[in-house]
Amino acid sequence: MDRRTFVHALAGSTALALPALSGCARREDDPEPEPPAADGDAEPDEPVEEGTLRIATTKPFVEGEASAAIWLKKTFEERFEDAEIDWVLPEAGMAHYVERDRRDFLPDVDVYLGFTASDLALADIELENRPLFRSLNRDRIDTIDEIRDGLDLQDPTDRILPVSTQYVSLLVDETAVSPPTSIEALTEPDYESAVVTTSPRYNPRGRGFLSWLIDDVGPDRYLEQWQALRENDLAVEQTWADALASYDDGRAILPAFATDALDRILEGNAPERNRISYPGNVGYAEPRLVGIFEGAIQVDLAYEFVSFVLEPDVQAAIAPRIGQYPALPLEGLDVAPDDDEDTDGDDSTGSDDETEPTGDDTDDGSQTDDTSGDQTGDDSSDTDNDTDETDDGASDDTQDTDDDTVDVDDDAEDTDETEETDLERRQRVFAEHAIEPADIVTLSYETRRDDLPELIEDWALEFDPGSL
Repeated sequence: MDRRTFVHALAGSTALALPALSGCARREDDPEPEPPAADGDAEPDEPVEEGTLRIATTKPFVEGEASAAIWLKKTFEERFEDAEIDWVLPEAGMAHYVERDRRDFLPDVDVYLGFTASDLALADIELENRPLFRSLNRDRIDTIDEIRDGLDLQDPTDRILPVSTQYVSLLVDETAVSPPTSIEALTEPDYESAVVTTSPRYNPRGRGFLSWLIDDVGPDRYLEQWQALRENDLAVEQTWADALASYDDGRAILPAFATDALDRILEGNAPERNRISYPGNVGYAEPRLVGIFEGAIQVDLAYEFVSFVLEPDVQAAIAPRIGQYPALPLEGLDVAPDDDEDTDGDDSTGSDDETEPTGDDTDDGSQTDDTSGDQTGDDSSDTDNDTDETDDGASDDTQDTDDDTVDVDDDAEDTDETEETDLERRQRVFAEHAIEPADIVTLSYETRRDDLPELIEDWALEFDPGSL
């Protein structure tokens, strides 16, 4: 398997065959817009803060009864009265914008919110490092200094910022075993037959666990360490559902996203049997990213949005809604339900049709169901917790940009004030049980793009050759 094909598989694509793309960027107010001239994105004396800001995003931001997209749109438009947000779910994820760029079309969106490093790697490799996203002038982003240390993927061209993250942790049944003090401790007799994981080839949690192992023991020892886990009777399942079933049937430790524990508690499972554990108080981060397209039209509004989405109040509001941890330190953020909060537009999106685009997006950035094989990237879940990267399989019909626009209804349904809403339940569980690691480790973007595919392929050759 050549490297390009393998990275393509990591990013969740099945093919780059997209629907025919007719014409360049199209917007209601300007059928043939032109991006502003490149000037290093210096802050203008009079920034343009009006018009329609089109934002491509992933499923966790738009789906569910507590849609973050609704809240973000409403709150941003209240601040910028002459601006409007249009949400877009690209059917093929990042591959859609790669194909548009290949055909010299403008992206027809200004911002991409919620994609992963695997998505960006796909773009860099397919476009041979021709920039799809602009280098950010970080001085224009007032909230940038609040981002947690360790979440920066060190992109050498400064195109991306984390807006949320998943932490790869250990889901531990504390009624059966004590949490390990380190990753290497999982090879000790106390944890024989205790650990089950998903395959790094098939699920983002398993891939995150292997990446954590690579960071922990180094690329020269990770295969040796995996073999030691196997000798301690490590179980490996292809799907998240099978791994959970094994965990519920007696395995006591499962590498998972920290939000998986919150989801299980939300479903009524006992907290002591679903503890979030960070060995050595260290967690491996899988950040979800934001970038501004090189061909963006609303550059000033795009910078305002990036700064806005990293504000503490905004981070606190969206984390429980999207099922991910904030990019800012959780300590100090108020994620608990507010008895006096106006919940208009927060606890229901209305019918399913109000948040679904034409075509089936698979979030990440991201999601396809992890039961379908080697197709996921870093995962951008997790209201869609089983899944991650984008599915590149698109329909053969000519794609109209308007078909991708998500109709986000700001009008909330009437709710019984005495009944806890879905959003309030999520906020309560998040406030009571979410734990972030004291320290963060993660592989840099260049390592993820250039080295990780080969390291995972070497793992597969050694331990799962049938998957290649």
